[in-house]
Amino acid sequence: MQDAAGWGVPRRPDVRSDELALVVLWSYHDFMSSVVKRSVSLPSELFERLENEAAEEGRTLSATLADAADLWLSTRKGLKAVRAWERANGVLTEAELAEADTVLDRAGVRRH
Repeated sequence: MQDAAGWGVPRRPDVRSDELALVVLWSYHDFMSSVVKRSVSLPSELFERLENEAAEEGRTLSATLADAADLWLSTRKGLKAVRAWERANGVLTEAELAEADTVLDRAGVRRH
């Protein structure tokens, strides 16, 4: 059996082809409006750790890498905001940093 694009679709008597299409659309396209495929190089140990973490959580490697990249970008944005604030107001004191830690701890923000 082939789908509209000519791909071979294995036929299971208990799964209708329209159900299969619904699963593909729901699990991929609804959450990613567009994707970019690129080749990247990672140290083998890092790749293995990422792969293991993804497997432990039952997630894809792509989703795990996307979350890591998003966290990295968010962290950089926050650090840039702190540097800008410090340029305008002076360096944060130890007491201010401790207060910020308390607020973040109460909000459930994990330390990485």
